[in-house]
Amino acid sequence: MSMTAGGGSERQVMSERRRVRPTARDRHVPRRVVSCLVATVLGTAGVVAGGGGPAAATAAQPGTATGRTASWTDWSVGSQLPPPTGGLDAVSCPTTTDCVAVGANANGGGSILTTTDGGATWSDRVAPTVTFDINGVQFSSRGYVLDGVSCSSTQACVAVGTVSTRVSFFDVVDVSAAILTSTDGGVTWTSQSVPNGVTQLAAVSCPSTTSCVAVGSAILTSTDGGVTWTSRSVPSGVTQLAGVACPSTTSCVAVGNGILTSTDGGTTWTSR
Repeated sequence: MSMTAGGGSERQVMSERRRVRPTARDRHVPRRVVSCLVATVLGTAGVVAGGGGPAAATAAQPGTATGRTASWTDWSVGSQLPPPTGGLDAVSCPTTTDCVAVGANANGGGSILTTTDGGATWSDRVAPTVTFDINGVQFSSRGYVLDGVSCSSTQACVAVGTVSTRVSFFDVVDVSAAILTSTDGGVTWTSQSVPNGVTQLAAVSCPSTTSCVAVGSAILTSTDGGVTWTSRSVPSGVTQLAGVACPSTTSCVAVGNGILTSTDGGTTWTSR
């Protein structure tokens, strides 16, 4: 039996998402993510995904930045993303042509989109099915809400967020952290086990095809491309992390209600 959230408007669905678990917007983190391909303030090519609706934009030329403001040029907005895309939260582009964007769809599940032409056109991909048992009855759904994605190559990608199991639109059985991996550039995905006690993941960074760091209600590291994960100690006073960036397999910075740095690939962290 397939149980999916249907029949409600996009506004109702997004409202339900906020009731189920804290989203990036609820944590006062802007749900607008940009991926650029060179190590400058603004790259020579990029894709931006916004949480305000089903839209993506691409730029073929660099923008200019002065102080705290940025001016972008030559953007092309693509508002016709595959339905039922409800909002995109993150995007990763390992090359100038290949990108993966993730978020939520208008039916309450996760959205996974891929492009091979630099963001001009997008294809909808299917998240794995979640199977759960209620009083001996088997149910299944695709209740992923994905907040972060990192593609270390054109083939290897890791996405993180939450997954909810429910028997009706408002009856949530369980909400837990979710990790998905892809070995074909985001076309197909596999759900991976998450360490016990991790309720939500907001961001992930994979500086290589084997090394990844994910953050949210916990800090997790992987040395096999996201298949298995290890929980790491979080410094005192830091309860929620919303973003992480690892420019190398040893150096990482995580942010949330604090700023943390690591020099050993996420194994240990220091508050700043």
